[in-house]
Amino acid sequence: MENKTISDNHLQILIQKIVDDEGIRPNYKGFRYISEAVYMIVQDEELLDALTKEVYGEIARAHHTSIPSVERSIRFAINKLTKPPRYPGYYHQNLELKTNKAFIASMAHKVRHIETNKTTRIQENI
Repeated sequence: MENKTISDNHLQILIQKIVDDEGIRPNYKGFRYISEAVYMIVQDEELLDALTKEVYGEIARAHHTSIPSVERSIRFAINKLTKPPRYPGYYHQNLELKTNKAFIASMAHKVRHIETNKTTRIQENI
């Protein structure tokens, strides 16, 4: 059980670093909500299809707020990106057109990609 906790902590730290690297400032509520949403999507990709009801609902319950408040905080954070994209072509040309779902999905995809590459490199070294 302890290894799972370490793995979960590593995953949460990785997600927060990726969200921060993409330009979401950690002082926004949306940063925390995006990080939690990405964590949930990485754990269960099918939750992306029930983003508002399942993911936002769980986050809202955990933070004693409403689903619309979670959605609005995430949208605000995405619209206030402070850094240019790290990887050219990674974002749409107009950041304001990027939806919450698309942003969260792209962050989850990036986390999975990093974790898969790390696992592949470890297996190649064995």
